[in-house]
Amino acid sequence: MKYIERLVPTHDRFEIAHLLLKELSKDNKTVLDLGAGHCQFSISASEFGMQVTAMDARTVRVPKLPDGVRFVEGNFLEAE
Repeated sequence: MKYIERLVPTHDRFEIAHLLLKELSKDNKTVLDLGAGHCQFSISASEFGMQVTAMDARTVRVPKLPDGVRFVEGNFLEAE
C-alpha cells in the first residue's frame, strides 16, 4: 500500500480534490498540474471551467483530454 493511501483513502482524496476545485474555481481560472499522471485532477478542474496545463514525464497513460486541458510532456524539475 502506498504511503498516501494509508493517510487518505482514494475515495476521500477525490472528494477533497473536488471540494478544493470547487473553491478555487470561484477566484481562479487557470491551473498548473505538475506530475499530472492520468490527468484526473486536470480533467476535474476543466469541468469547473478552469483552463489547465498538465505536465508529466510520460505520455503513455494520458487519456484523450477535453477542451481546456493542455498537456506538456516533460520533467517539471527540468522545465525552463
